[in-house]
Amino acid sequence: MLSGELNSDGFLLGTLESYPERQRATTPPEVEMTVRLLDAREKRMLWYDSLLMVGKKRIILNSWDRIWPADETAYQVISKLMKRMENLKWR
Repeated sequence: MLSGELNSDGFLLGTLESYPERQRATTPPEVEMTVRLLDAREKRMLWYDSLLMVGKKRIILNSWDRIWPADETAYQVISKLMKRMENLKWR
């Protein structure tokens, strides 16, 4: 079993549900991720969450509005999901 070989108590698994193949300059990227925290010893899921986020525009001085790149939007999704997990009350 993988948990025994790695001497691990758990695993954090993430799935990228949607991510733009090509980003258009006029369309904000949509990024959706699902994350699971698994207890490897007890063979059960401890936590599960999913989040869809649409990239936002940012204003650059003396330039047209620009859209957050898809990778920055993905980073925001990951950050928010990890913050949600961090704020849970664990027993």
